[in-house]
Amino acid sequence: MHRRAGVNHLIRSIGLIIVVGASACVGGAGAGREGVAGREASRFDPGAVELVDGTILGADRTAPADALARSVAIRVGRPEGELRVELAPGWYLDRHGLRLDPEERIQVRGSRVQGGGPPTLLAQEVTTHGKSVRLRDEVGRPLWEAEPEAEGGPAPEGDPAPDAAP
Repeated sequence: MHRRAGVNHLIRSIGLIIVVGASACVGGAGAGREGVAGREASRFDPGAVELVDGTILGADRTAPADALARSVAIRVGRPEGELRVELAPGWYLDRHGLRLDPEERIQVRGSRVQGGGPPTLLAQEVTTHGKSVRLRDEVGRPLWEAEPEAEGGPAPEGDPAPDAAP
């Protein structure tokens, strides 16, 4: 009987570890997507916002360890040198009709990120092909956090719903 109580205690402990570990993987207990948003905003420095003009050299979809969706980063060529620009999840860019064609002119407003890697900008607003899309608010919180990723969610303001007839 004593041995059985020990086994039951072990099973309950393992269950608790699994639950706590799973919630930490999504940004902390109860944080869900807000955990990702908090980390994004903490890297954004409103005092270091700049406007960059350049040419798209290429786009990459990356999978940050703590993100819930794949995000897109682009390389922008400019006279001062190449700059890496972190944008938003691909689904958000697609939903807002942002095209990222190589060799196309682009204008990006965003915050410089300090670190040991290549020069990087966290994009706040992007303009290309005559279309501007806001990605983060004035303090760097990702705007995609307010939009459901699943199909059938609300369409961006002013855009028709995906199922709407023309």
